[in-house]
Amino acid sequence: MGKKVKIFGTKLSSLLEYENKKRGKRQSPICIPTIVMEIIQQIQMRRPVQGLFRESGNITLIQQCKKAIEKRNRSWMNKVGLFELGALLKMYFRELPETIFSDWNSQKSILSVGLQKGRTFLELF
Repeated sequence: MGKKVKIFGTKLSSLLEYENKKRGKRQSPICIPTIVMEIIQQIQMRRPVQGLFRESGNITLIQQCKKAIEKRNRSWMNKVGLFELGALLKMYFRELPETIFSDWNSQKSILSVGLQKGRTFLELF
């Protein structure tokens, strides 16, 4: 398999390529990084609150979790609260070296289709 790919700060396409190779051909390919799905699942299990992404959480704990995530250590999930999960998700997207959407119209289209179907923002993932 070769060298592990960093999770934070890595191009989305590179991380997905690495994760899909690791999964093998028997499983269907993923199009959302595992870390994003894990954080969203944890947020949904803990019942998100209004203002989740406005609070920053414990910065020391967030940095510890980021290091654990890079080491592929899953113990971080049991140590964080809701606001730290939100901060980790924001940090992941903020540290991407390139934008996910090329322009604002693409973002509006995706969000409006999902929200028109009665989904919350988190359900769009």
